[in-house]
Amino acid sequence: MLFHIICEYSNSGLSSIDTFTVMQLTTEDGSDYSFLTDQSRHYCSFNDLRQEIATQLKVPVDEVELEEV
Repeated sequence: MLFHIICEYSNSGLSSIDTFTVMQLTTEDGSDYSFLTDQSRHYCSFNDLRQEIATQLKVPVDEVELEEV
């Protein structure tokens, strides 16, 4: 399943790792699936986010694709 994601990036200054929060998560047809994520969580990678979405949907992680828009 392909999801379009809008992210907000940040750097805490405590490390050189940029993190992001999910501002919006939608399917190709525009359906809002943002409820699948913790919008207050700072993710380190898209893989972390894919794993969370897969867990919520109860599907294998390789069935979740993300495309930043």
